[in-house]
Amino acid sequence: MASHRRRTSASRAFRLALILGANVAAGWFLWSLLGDPAQEGGRSASGGPAVLAADGASSGSQAASGSGSPTALASLGAAEPSGASARRGAAARLTRVGERVRALALAAERRASELTQGRVSAKDVRISVHLRDVETGAEFGLSADEALAPASNMKLATTAAALVLLGPDWNFETPLEAVGSLTAGRLEGDLVVRAAGDPLFDPDSKGSVRALLSTALEELQHSGLKEVSGRLVLDEGSFDAPARPSGWPDPKQRAEEYCALSGGFSVNRGCLTIQVTPRTAGSAADVQVEPRGHGFAPRFEAGTSAGGRLTLGFDARPTGLIVRGTIAQGAEPFVDSCAVPDPVELFGAVLRHELAARGIRVAGATVRERNVPAGRVLARIRTPLADYLAPIHQESNNAVADQVYLGTAKAFLGSGARARASEATLAALKRLGVARSGFRQVDGSGLSDENRICASQLTALLVAVSAGDVERARSYRESLAVAGVSGTLKSRMRDSPAKGRVFGKTGFIAGVSSLSGIALPKSGGAIAFSILVNYQEHGGLNTSVWKPLGDDICELLVGMRP
Repeated sequence: MASHRRRTSASRAFRLALILGANVAAGWFLWSLLGDPAQEGGRSASGGPAVLAADGASSGSQAASGSGSPTALASLGAAEPSGASARRGAAARLTRVGERVRALALAAERRASELTQGRVSAKDVRISVHLRDVETGAEFGLSADEALAPASNMKLATTAAALVLLGPDWNFETPLEAVGSLTAGRLEGDLVVRAAGDPLFDPDSKGSVRALLSTALEELQHSGLKEVSGRLVLDEGSFDAPARPSGWPDPKQRAEEYCALSGGFSVNRGCLTIQVTPRTAGSAADVQVEPRGHGFAPRFEAGTSAGGRLTLGFDARPTGLIVRGTIAQGAEPFVDSCAVPDPVELFGAVLRHELAARGIRVAGATVRERNVPAGRVLARIRTPLADYLAPIHQESNNAVADQVYLGTAKAFLGSGARARASEATLAALKRLGVARSGFRQVDGSGLSDENRICASQLTALLVAVSAGDVERARSYRESLAVAGVSGTLKSRMRDSPAKGRVFGKTGFIAGVSSLSGIALPKSGGAIAFSILVNYQEHGGLNTSVWKPLGDDICELLVGMRP
């Protein structure tokens, strides 16, 4: 059973204001990153010399492949002495900062050993850091070409692939087709829904998907459909049946929201969202569940206590939804989610419920099939890719990222099979000029401990996505968490110079801690950074050692001198 700590409703209430504030900062960031277009005339994205590496190595090993790589926003020709001087200056300051990064990494290793009384020593820890000056391409690397498990930093590759291959304006489209004749409102045949991999998730709706389905349902009504004599067919096509990818956490965690499964269909990212509201002490608490029509029999044993701490647990099983524990009288309603055993089944149940709510009756059963012959499209469920970037980057939603991973493969390759999905990401890396050696992607979220990527690949990716298409760069950057302001970085670097000047993605699974993004030094410019730590698992080290290491490095970058 998934047990849950209380979340404050205030964080949800201020989310919109925080995002708006971050977007204002983003505008300034993009201006500083991309510069005045009028100033770019003398710069070429190809044919320039290899950028300087602050650790004495060429940038070609992992950062990029081939000439003309867009791993820096612009390259200056060899004939431009001012550009060469800028590169040398950037390399020199990264070298200075890099030496301090080395010292911080060594100190973190010693701290980990001290806290664990030697059970986690330097030989049990791999720290990889890469810094890349966005404007000049100058670099500093500390074991930066070593492929490590990235945890949720893998989400940066997932979303980059979707934006690069499909574009920032792309939509998930799930067609609803009539297979049979439609006469006088009656479909003599089946209503077929074809899988697109859409997570069908609204982070602000407390689990409801009615608004996300409303346009498609209105289209069905406008087609005149009132009754289906046949079945509701969920055509999963090339998508695999939902299953745990290799390297995921222990199956005992299956009910946790972060372990929600993915498939050709999903709804509310494969989860039920439960709101528990206290009543008077000694009475049953009120329990509300979204999305409506989920199909799980209620097994509610949640009570209201006179006081004390929150002790609520949720578990969605084929036999029903278990909600048990206590909530104190007078406490604010508690809202959280748990994963369901099969997101495809959940989608079918919810869609059928919403059809009925619109007066559309389906006589037959809901069935799952593959590659059903095409029918006439009556409606499409459409959701913008852009709407999923903030849940992925800021809130680190695993199932949304994994659905985007599979959906990108379906749209780009014609197959949503997990075994093919990494091909799409590799194609995006190639298109961006980012090296692929050592890269391995098992899922779109980074939850698998079998994922691998290099810190140098992540910084190259961050810079490359920020180059070229301005709308793509804006969508990518604005959806990142902001230090001390929003998302998973809201509580970090709040009282430091880095607040509001670091835009990044955090990551954590057992034995892995990561932070990658863009830092804006007060002296000007922008630095792409990636910090990956793989270590022998020991409780508490992420909070006490590795997160502080990442924060300290970010503060160094923000405080860089010219």
